[in-house]
Amino acid sequence: LVINGALSLLGIIFIILMVLAGYNWMMASGNEQKIEEAKSTIKRAIIGLVIVLGSWAIWNFILINLIERL
Repeated sequence: LVINGALSLLGIIFIILMVLAGYNWMMASGNEQKIEEAKSTIKRAIIGLVIVLGSWAIWNFILINLIERL
């Protein structure tokens, strides 16, 4: 229960980062440096999402195969 809550919170943080990066990109007004910063934020947020999904998959595997069999 605690793990699922923490992973849900991380998912919400991912959504917030994506919205902020999109907003920064739209407000860049053609400034290449700001556009690159927004792209970098999006890339890092996606990498974070992949890590969170991977940890969720590992936790689910452990929960189903090890804990529930006890």
